[in-house]
Amino acid sequence: MTIQEAKADKDKLEWERKEPLDGYNIHCWRLKTNPHSDVFIEVTKDGNIIREFFYPAYKQYNLQAHFEDIVAGEKQNSISGYQAASWNGISGSVFILPKEDAE
Repeated sequence: MTIQEAKADKDKLEWERKEPLDGYNIHCWRLKTNPHSDVFIEVTKDGNIIREFFYPAYKQYNLQAHFEDIVAGEKQNSISGYQAASWNGISGSVFILPKEDAE
């Protein structure tokens, strides 16, 4: 699905910030076609859309939790806030596997 198709497929506003942060706001939409997979996100600055993207529905609330990080990143023309919201919690971890010949 393209961004244009998603705009036409928006079903229910799942959530949005009630108060913008320094003019930034975020809106999360369920899609009619596949309501349990991805959501459609719009990030606005002073009412103008600055980013639109699909995001896994099960991680959508990470965007709320990291919205201050997202705004700080946007002000620096960086995606670091989105990266923080998308982090899976295990990058950089080391997994030690047993040796195959272990008894």
